Amino acid sequence: MASYNKNLAAVVEHLDEGETIIESCDGTYEVKVPSPSLSNGAIIVTEHRVVFFGKKTFSGYDMQTFPLSKISAIEMSKGFLGKSISLKMEGNSANVKWIQKGHPEAVVKYVRDHIGETTAVPAADDIKDAADDIKDAADDIKDAADDIKDMADDIEKFDVVLQSEGPRKVAVVAAVIKLTGRGLKEAKEIVDGAPGTLKEGVSEAEATAFKTQLEQAGARVHVRLNKIWEAENARKQALEKEDEANKKQALKEKENARVKSLYQGQLKEFDKDGNGQVDVVESDDFQSLLNMNQTKIIEINRDYVQQFVQVSVYLKTKRGLIQRVFELIGEVLGKGEEKVESIYDLDLAQFGGEKLKAVEYVKETLGIGLKEAKDAVDAYYAKADYAVGGIIPINEATAQSYVDTLKDEIHLYNLLLVHAFAMVEALVQDNMVLFYEIHQKFDDLNVFDSKHQRDVTTSLHNINVRVNQLNVSLGKVTQAIHDLGNDIVFAIGDLSSITQESARLVESALGSVNSSIQANNLISSVQIYQLHRISKNTKSLRG
Repeated sequence: MASYNKNLAAVVEHLDEGETIIESCDGTYEVKVPSPSLSNGAIIVTEHRVVFFGKKTFSGYDMQTFPLSKISAIEMSKGFLGKSISLKMEGNSANVKWIQKGHPEAVVKYVRDHIGETTAVPAADDIKDAADDIKDAADDIKDAADDIKDMADDIEKFDVVLQSEGPRKVAVVAAVIKLTGRGLKEAKEIVDGAPGTLKEGVSEAEATAFKTQLEQAGARVHVRLNKIWEAENARKQALEKEDEANKKQALKEKENARVKSLYQGQLKEFDKDGNGQVDVVESDDFQSLLNMNQTKIIEINRDYVQQFVQVSVYLKTKRGLIQRVFELIGEVLGKGEEKVESIYDLDLAQFGGEKLKAVEYVKETLGIGLKEAKDAVDAYYAKADYAVGGIIPINEATAQSYVDTLKDEIHLYNLLLVHAFAMVEALVQDNMVLFYEIHQKFDDLNVFDSKHQRDVTTSLHNINVRVNQLNVSLGKVTQAIHDLGNDIVFAIGDLSSITQESARLVESALGSVNSSIQANNLISSVQIYQLHRISKNTKSLRG
């Protein structure tokens, strides 16, 4: 439909002043007189003529005009590939077939109703149409000439150099006269002046013919690339290379913009109120729950207060990490690029064992030499350390891995938070079975062990430090977070499942501290993400 509309828009420029399109349709038209031709285009009916109009294969337009006053008949038929219209007039005929768009019935009806009618057309307009046709033809000739010139410019040019006259000077002079058309005196001067250029900028075939005939006469001849052509060809190749580089850069920038837009949109899901803070870290409801129930907890067992405070400190450290990672991912996506420190920061797994492709990728991505790229790839496959430096565009796979790491951290935080709430509330409400069940799992994690707590907190602190060092690659930071999170998820075991009773206790705990967090939303997010994690792990095992 786009080309049909373009034809309609283009033909308007070729109509007479005041002339309007009354009916139209598309199709492939075949003109038999004065010479057979076939072209895709449109048939347009105006007040005084029928016009076949279509774009040429390379440039310009084909345009055939049939005045209504000279049309003798018009017929329409229907075939397998669409409708056809046949048009006859004195000394000419045309057939439009494969009509798919427009209103062919209306075209035929209007022409039949107005066959033989004469509408006055100013002679000046006829002259203008003829001038336009001549101009179009001239443009076509110029385009063809330019194409031929470009092709000729691309053909290698050679110089024929006469190095020495050899043992038969007279025969060589005679050959020079024959090949160049110069007189005896000038030809003799050329031979005496050897070595020198006899012919410049000729084709390879012409240069070879010169060389053969001169060598047959006894001369020593050398054929070389024409320096002017060589320089011009080098310039053209440099321009083509620059153009290709610009195209690649434009594609990279377009891809970077797409990835940036896509994943910045995902980050907004973590900060729905748009205040720059991840929604799950905006409040410390667990600490509020401890403060509210401190007296009762002391009455039951004073030691629990210290244990619960250790849980609170751990959760607080996690909140700080989540927030900083969220900010850093936003910064990286905002720039559209990230720092590379190690060969392992690049995704070379995509190449499998194809080292040559991996080397080319590293060379192009980091802008380093071939040898350094090869050494880096060899170190990668040998599982050895290899430091590299550079700034690379963020790609979709990397951006997705960062966002997934943030999702995992938020899920882990929510998982621990849900059970921390349930543990305290179960103790307060004297549900000791559920309390000890959850308490045991936290104990298995060594959350209540002071030394272990210090070790975990130190690990989280170290990751926080690395996060704040913007010269460290985000990939290494997220990998460290991922590894620590996996250890905790593996150890937490049965706590991944939320019972109806624990859900009730979480709702009770949140309600008691007037939390802005909706219990159902919190529990659902944990359950949904847990199913997602199970599904992902199952797929990886199958793969």
